[in-house]
Formats: sequence, C-alpha cells, structure tokens
Amino acid sequence: MSAPTLFLDSWAALRSVPRTGQRYHAMAAPRPFELGDGGVTALAPRLEWLRAVKSGTMAPADYFAHYRAQLASISAQLAPGWLIVDSGALHDVYDGDTICCSCKRGTAPGLFERGPSCHLEVAAEELRRAGWRVGLWGGAPW
Repeated sequence: MSAPTLFLDSWAALRSVPRTGQRYHAMAAPRPFELGDGGVTALAPRLEWLRAVKSGTMAPADYFAHYRAQLASISAQLAPGWLIVDSGALHDVYDGDTICCSCKRGTAPGLFERGPSCHLEVAAEELRRAGWRVGLWGGAPW
C-alpha cells in the first residue's frame, strides 16, 4: 500500500487546479475567504513570528528555523492518521486533501537551494518524513 498523498498549494492556485479532497488552511491568521474546510493548526506558523518578519525584527532565516523547530517538536502528530483538522469538530486529514497558504511563493527551479519562500515548503519536507507523499505547488507528489 502506498503512502497517502497531501497537496500543499496557494489559495490562488486552487482556482485553476481541480482537486477532489478537502481544502484546509495552515495559516496563523487566515482571512474569512481562506478558511476553507478548516485549519491544520499543527502546520500554522506562530503569528508573532510573521509579524516580526514583516516588521524587520526577525530575519526570514530565523523564522524558518523557528518553524522547523516547531514541526520537529510535534513530529509524531504529522504522521498519516495523526494530522488533525479543526473545523469546529476535530477530524483527520485524509489522502488527497489540500493544505493551503496565501504566501506569494517562488516557483523557479532550485527553490530549496535558495531557501524556502513559504512555510509550506518546510512543512512538505517534514510531512514527507512523517509518511506522506507530498505534492507541492501543483507538482507531482514525491
């Protein structure tokens, strides 16, 4: 049996990408139209980190280091069957679901060599280690 697949993408891209699963957000402060079918809070960065990066009091590299540490501290919760959505009632994330963010992210080859441009790129690595196949930014799952 193959590993279940999660898709990670931007809300804007989903307008043109047909998907059959649920659509969730992994955002610290989603706007009403970005709530989707619920939130995967385990994958959401902390709001104070985002504010610090935007204000210039935290370097992006430090933001991603904090986010990696956050995911490492909850690595068992990222595994298939353990990743939870809060949509008013708690339930599992399933094979074929999509988790979204509103970041303006890069799509050029060599993205990981330059460093991440969105927390979902970091999450993709950790979700893969946890047992998911991950399709990032409309790409084929890996």
